[in-house]
Amino acid sequence: MRSAVTDFLQEEMAMTVHTAVSYEEARSRIAEIGDYCDLALVDISLPQRNSAEDKRLPLGVKLVRELKQKHRACGVVLWSAYTHFLHELMELISEGYQGLAYVPKGSRIQVLQTAIERVMKGDVYLHRAVLGDSQINIEQTMLSSLDPEIAKIVVNVADRFDTLSPRQMQVVERMTKTPAVIAEELNLEVRTVRNYQDVIYERLGLRDAWSGVQKVRRDPVITLALLLRRLRQSQGA
Repeated sequence: MRSAVTDFLQEEMAMTVHTAVSYEEARSRIAEIGDYCDLALVDISLPQRNSAEDKRLPLGVKLVRELKQKHRACGVVLWSAYTHFLHELMELISEGYQGLAYVPKGSRIQVLQTAIERVMKGDVYLHRAVLGDSQINIEQTMLSSLDPEIAKIVVNVADRFDTLSPRQMQVVERMTKTPAVIAEELNLEVRTVRNYQDVIYERLGLRDAWSGVQKVRRDPVITLALLLRRLRQSQGA
């Protein structure tokens, strides 16, 4: 599978690819790469070292956190044969990390390509198979993976999106980017974007930089609320 994905990334997406078979080898590869890293495709279950005796452990999540601390803009696709690591992904998002996806192994190559394209733009992507079969289960699964207090705030923000104008929603959907980038994409002045953001925070009940007793930052809350809205609208991804 690693070989097939490497071929796809090289031939179809014109990427230079570095591979590793264990947690320790992956850390060495990241150190060798230095300051330039666009994308990481990480198996959640990894052995500690390149040893036949080493059991596979959920070291992929630990690796992703270390990678994001060094290369915050690097897009990361977590993939696994298991779908019960959603809580760990939501924890990363709650900490303020962007450009993250969770895709089950065995997904079609188009799904992997979509996840790659999303994370490289700083977006968050979840495949439907990670969340369940029915629309009700999808929403419940996502929310149950969050701290209960954070989940309440996320639902409240998602419900308030309907109070925003179409233009304000365009700004919201780009809140992971800097005001300068948003201004360029929407053909606005940077000052206008900042004014939009102030109004948006007010309408979403996020006037303070921190929200709720858990002290979660408002930008991760907006990211999670947008993910919830997208799941509600598209039924799964």
